[in-house]
Amino acid sequence: MNRFDKRRREALGEVVPTTGNVPYVKPPPPDPYAMPKVAPEPDEQQPDYLLRVIDSFARWEMGNDHRSIQEHGREGGIRELGDTVFDRFERGVRVHLAMAPGAGAACEDGCHWCCFLQRTALVPEVLRIAQHLRARWDEARVSALIDRLERTLEQITGLDANDQAKLRVPCALLTDRRCSIYEVRPVSCGQTASTDAKACERNFGKVQLLSVIEPVHYTIGGGIQQGATRILAMARCKTQSVELNAGLHVALTVPDAEARWLAGDDVFEKARVVEDRRN
Repeated sequence: MNRFDKRRREALGEVVPTTGNVPYVKPPPPDPYAMPKVAPEPDEQQPDYLLRVIDSFARWEMGNDHRSIQEHGREGGIRELGDTVFDRFERGVRVHLAMAPGAGAACEDGCHWCCFLQRTALVPEVLRIAQHLRARWDEARVSALIDRLERTLEQITGLDANDQAKLRVPCALLTDRRCSIYEVRPVSCGQTASTDAKACERNFGKVQLLSVIEPVHYTIGGGIQQGATRILAMARCKTQSVELNAGLHVALTVPDAEARWLAGDDVFEKARVVEDRRN
């Protein structure tokens, strides 16, 4: 067997014998959709490492969703994005916490201080929450939630993150200090994990609450959101994040909100996040 035949057989993934009796087995190609594991380099500063993690997870998220759109079509792929984005975030957090002994969140059951901050979401996440509520809650409970959303929006509409924190208006989904949609909450909620729950309580009503954010959760969440936003742009969808309460109100009250958004209608325009006015 000459060298050209050997290369051809290797390219086809065939077992190519070597000299002697030990066969050569070509290793499988790397999986482009495998979860990234970005370990810090020796002496690398944390900001540089976190930026690499964000970029790595953004690329991974884009790869997953690009493949999903190819397999399921544009609408099916975008729906799958909403269905799986939080699962990807949680897996990424587990992978990186395993490489950082001692790291992790100090959040406890009933810890709700971050639920008074401005909460944001991607539109596919909001649509997933609305679908979950319609499937799991009865009509009266959904109607009561819509009333709470409207009362909340009366207080926070037009406010940026700083003003909303000062006002201390809870998310309409908060019930008895617990999130009523915890299992389908957006990535932005999951990434706002704290290293010091007592500091969160002390800083209640201040944006400085974010100063004790656990970096692994926050960074992985940022990468996941960046990747998801890029793939939405590639799929010709509106990519702006929405305020969670406002976006969910649209999804629950506007007829055919999902179909209209997929068709290019900016149905969530009034729910867009208000930019920080201090800049």
